[in-house]
Amino acid sequence: MQTWIFQGNPDKFDLDAYLGTSPTQLPWLVTRYAQQIAVGDRVFIWRTQGNAKAAAGVIAEATVVAPAMPRPESADAASFWHDNAEQAVQVQPRALLRLRANFARLESEGFPTACQ
Repeated sequence: MQTWIFQGNPDKFDLDAYLGTSPTQLPWLVTRYAQQIAVGDRVFIWRTQGNAKAAAGVIAEATVVAPAMPRPESADAASFWHDNAEQAVQVQPRALLRLRANFARLESEGFPTACQ
């Protein structure tokens, strides 16, 4: 079992708002290491600062429940893409993740994060 850090860019996808909908599983676009990502691997989702220079840091923990393979974006996530939404929702290599912990929700409820 391996541990991965998957990066989310708030300029491209509103990750905080999407996680706020409490998805239990989500397909994550995999641009590198697709062949090494395996079922059972641990994933931390890292939110970058983006152009707004918001707080960056780990905002969620997940487990890989299906390996990276060509699959579409989930229908409930499509509206959270900012730019190039049509391209973003095309069938692309995505690992299927099961969300284990949503630290962004704690942050929104006033708990401090590691980057504050």
